[in-house]
Amino acid sequence: FPYTTLFRSLIAKSFVKQIQMNNPDAITVEYNTEFRAMQASSNIFGIDYDRHQVYLTNKPSEIFDHCTQILATLVQDGMPLSLIIIDSLTFIAGPKTLNADSVEDFTIGDQAAVITKGLQQIIPWIKRNRIPFIATAHMRANIDPSNPRAPKEKATVNFMAKHSLEYFMSFRKAGAADDRVNLAGEEFTDTSRKDIRGNAEITGHKIISKMEESSLGTPGRTGMITLSYAKGIDAIHEEIFTLEVNTGTIKKEGMRTYLFDGNKWSSKMDCALAIRDNPELAGKILEAIRKLDDKG
Repeated sequence: FPYTTLFRSLIAKSFVKQIQMNNPDAITVEYNTEFRAMQASSNIFGIDYDRHQVYLTNKPSEIFDHCTQILATLVQDGMPLSLIIIDSLTFIAGPKTLNADSVEDFTIGDQAAVITKGLQQIIPWIKRNRIPFIATAHMRANIDPSNPRAPKEKATVNFMAKHSLEYFMSFRKAGAADDRVNLAGEEFTDTSRKDIRGNAEITGHKIISKMEESSLGTPGRTGMITLSYAKGIDAIHEEIFTLEVNTGTIKKEGMRTYLFDGNKWSSKMDCALAIRDNPELAGKILEAIRKLDDKG
């Protein structure tokens, strides 16, 4: 769940792009409950929409029943379903709300109950078939006068949504001065394109991710990714470099030298570019961090 509307859907779409790059036969499915028709059909990130099926609906039956009936049959018949997205849980309407004659006719807990039942319905099927699943949610103010240290915002989802998924993560735009540039010191702007005031067009930004809760790992861990508005999640080599240096997997010698497995680089940019240009090296470095993580 993001703290702004800037990137919730873009992050989800980045996973679609990567899956399509990794597997030319993969099919992905998205339930767009906010009826963002332009987002569902635009050529964002170069996604192939013949293989990314988007359903514009906020009806629970057209989401959860569709999963366990229509999609389940297709998967059983050999459909290479590689990802399911619900964007977002917040906009799913409860059945009593859908059948009400007026907006003033509503039942408290209607939406929470249907999301709970829906997740109970699809999660076992998703896990049995080992299908990755991403669900997004909006934020709202967290008013808790009894606890002055409580967070100011919280996700607009019930506890079932939080506890039925393996990872419960938040995202916010990175705002520090160092976060406005890449490792080479370049800003995320296109100076060839400017607005009416002469400001260069912004092409992306960095995002801080936080593992709020996890059934598999340590909660509270943070990371940082670069989101390109044209490419999706980008500059992964910079993320790998920063993580490995911070965990000590890549050793830092003096002020500028970096060491790993017999390799030596004289600057952080040289090291990051080596990770980008050498997939075998990147794989070894990631494997080292996985082994470190396995130790707990």
